[in-house]
Amino acid sequence: MAERRMLSKTIMNSDNFLELPMGSRLLYYDLVINADDDGFTNSVKRTMLLDGTNQDDLDALIKSGFIIRFESGVCAIRHWNLHNHVQKDRYKETIFTDEKSQLIKDENKVYTECIQDVSNMETQDSIEENSIVKISEEKNSEGEISKEKNNAMLMTQDDITYKEIVDYLNLKAGTDYKWEQTSTQELIKELLSKGYTIDDFKIVIDKKTYEWKNTEMEKYLRPYTLFGEKFENYLGQIVTMKKRTLKDIPMKEIDRLIEQSKSGEIIDNDPFAIY
Repeated sequence: MAERRMLSKTIMNSDNFLELPMGSRLLYYDLVINADDDGFTNSVKRTMLLDGTNQDDLDALIKSGFIIRFESGVCAIRHWNLHNHVQKDRYKETIFTDEKSQLIKDENKVYTECIQDVSNMETQDSIEENSIVKISEEKNSEGEISKEKNNAMLMTQDDITYKEIVDYLNLKAGTDYKWEQTSTQELIKELLSKGYTIDDFKIVIDKKTYEWKNTEMEKYLRPYTLFGEKFENYLGQIVTMKKRTLKDIPMKEIDRLIEQSKSGEIIDNDPFAIY
């Protein structure tokens, strides 16, 4: 097994990682260092004991999508192949072959849990064959299929849900987050499993964009914050109406209020409130 381990700055400097508790980050460093050449380790409890970290620190790593934990207790570093590339002459395959068989690498070489049993090659071949047939039926007049159409056919119902929620956040907050981000999907998936609906996500997004947009808190209009531990509090939050100053009111509205006052008409109790 190779003795050297590397850490990718792309991962370590990401907002999602830096927002983790200090204990989670410390635990992650040591798990990477002690993982085998495929990024697997079965000494998680020992590492926590030596680090002085705890189950909450590990759970935060799992919830945020940095660690994949199997029923056997073995853990895999999800972004292992972004951190390390072991030369062939030094590489030694993991002994945790059962766990490895449950993972695939996406286009970014990030570990992703298999949706189906990859050992069943007959079923796999059948699925691929059906996919090819379906794609051939959807070709355009030039015998080609658009990239967008192909991607749409490959999306699962979960993908559609993730996309709808993240697209809504981007629309309301003016952000550009990707629904394909594994850590974002994990956050959404956990909340959906607790019974929350897509409408609940939209309500939270509406409330927090109204409250935080154009303030110092605007930087927190992101999936990790909105869909994290405070989601339920945000959902039940009573929104306080903002107060506007004259500079916030369009001149046309000011002219209307002046004319309304001159004519003796009743003016709203608080014309500077936003409703």
